[in-house]
Amino acid sequence: MRTKLDQMGKEFFVEMIPNPIVVTDECLSILYLNPAALSHFPDLKKLGGEHPVLQELNILCGQMKNSQGELIAFVRNIVADKKFYEEEIFCFTKKNKVYIYLIDISERKRVEADLKMSHAELQNANLKMGELLVFKDKFIANIAHELKTPVTIIMESSKLLEDGLLGIITDEQRKFIKILGSASQRLTILINNILDSYKIHSGQIRLILGKHKIHGLIMGTLQETKSLLGKRRIKCEGPDDLEASVDPDKIKQVLRNLLMNAIKFTSSDGWIRVTLWEEGGNVCVAITDNGVGIAKEDLPKLFLEFSQVGDYKAGGTGLGLSICKNILEQHGGNISIASEIGKGTVVTFKLPIYTPKNELEQCFQLFKKSLSDHPLSGTIILTVFDCKPLLIGTRANLEELKEFIRPQLKSLDHVTVLEPQWLVILSTTDMKGAQAIRDRIGKAVNQWRRDKGCGVSEEGLPVSIGAGNAFYGVDGDDLFKLLRHAQEETHHTNIFLEQGGS
Repeated sequence: MRTKLDQMGKEFFVEMIPNPIVVTDECLSILYLNPAALSHFPDLKKLGGEHPVLQELNILCGQMKNSQGELIAFVRNIVADKKFYEEEIFCFTKKNKVYIYLIDISERKRVEADLKMSHAELQNANLKMGELLVFKDKFIANIAHELKTPVTIIMESSKLLEDGLLGIITDEQRKFIKILGSASQRLTILINNILDSYKIHSGQIRLILGKHKIHGLIMGTLQETKSLLGKRRIKCEGPDDLEASVDPDKIKQVLRNLLMNAIKFTSSDGWIRVTLWEEGGNVCVAITDNGVGIAKEDLPKLFLEFSQVGDYKAGGTGLGLSICKNILEQHGGNISIASEIGKGTVVTFKLPIYTPKNELEQCFQLFKKSLSDHPLSGTIILTVFDCKPLLIGTRANLEELKEFIRPQLKSLDHVTVLEPQWLVILSTTDMKGAQAIRDRIGKAVNQWRRDKGCGVSEEGLPVSIGAGNAFYGVDGDDLFKLLRHAQEETHHTNIFLEQGGS
């Protein structure tokens, strides 16, 4: 009696399931359809194996007859009566029965199709937006470029007039010529900011690093912006021998932008101070003013493009600080601002102090960024020359050799000396280009050896120098791993210098 009740309970449960259930024998003859199956597939009994629910299951039935196991199961998607179903099929080989459980997934498919269409539309809209942004950037950059030449002519002409080189001028005329020159200088800075913003977005900014005294760059920039100061007092404090590996034009651009901001937001009788010091392996520069100051809540917005904060906006593009941040970060440095309303502002930036290894690491990071922006430009190759044999018994040094071979390199290639004996070249090229660099440098080193009368053995014969290459992504991703690999290769590969006068 209990078994019969259990069977009735199972049948009642199956009858109440809202999803279709179909049971067939091994020949796909229908044994049972629950009410949901009858509702969804009214012609299933009539069509039998021709109905989409049972189509192509005859192969499965053939597997049932040959199977040694008890169960074969799989899932597939079908379309029946213009609806989508997920079909779960269970074949019990010993019972010779096929149980089919179907789930109506039409709504899910509709949502998926809508999402796919929305995704395609969004991609298309993003593509068009990207094209418009590129067009906008190019349009603005072209206008800025066209403005640059006439503004430069106006600025240079005003200098000639002010210096009296085109004739004697009155004090009143001189006053207005100074105003003209100052306005032209401000406009030049704005134009350069617009052009650099475009270059940053298009990945076209490339730094050419070299060892420079930061104090000298500061003093040069102060001289350039002198005409903008008016009656404001300005002074520079700090040692004049601190060096960093920088692109001098770009760092002067940073200084110009920061000084322009200090001038703009400081009253005509105010003061500005530039302080220079060394701290934690960095050259630090602070530009302090006693101007209007910036509210605490506005400080995080300052480095956003086109951002102008507070009630004291004074014109400009709002690009200056974002460009400064980008330039300094490309140098491996950083920038920060501290300010208080009514008390003034301190802008501090830091650059890694010059060491050959710091410079090499900075260049390596720039090359990696360039490779990311322009992946078809080749790969980063580090070429190392072991110049120790050249230096025996001579006062010649590798810094002289570095300057001698520089003309043999492309403008964006970088050469560094790592004491006591290593000449290191970073370049973006391919295998063929790497070999060409070794050949060119080998010839240049030979010429330098002759000129200096060095690199000759006790027998009076030219010595050989070791040369090695390391390829980024093949021999390693870390600079100093690549350097070790190239240095080890110098033990096995030599450049034999030619016989010649010593």
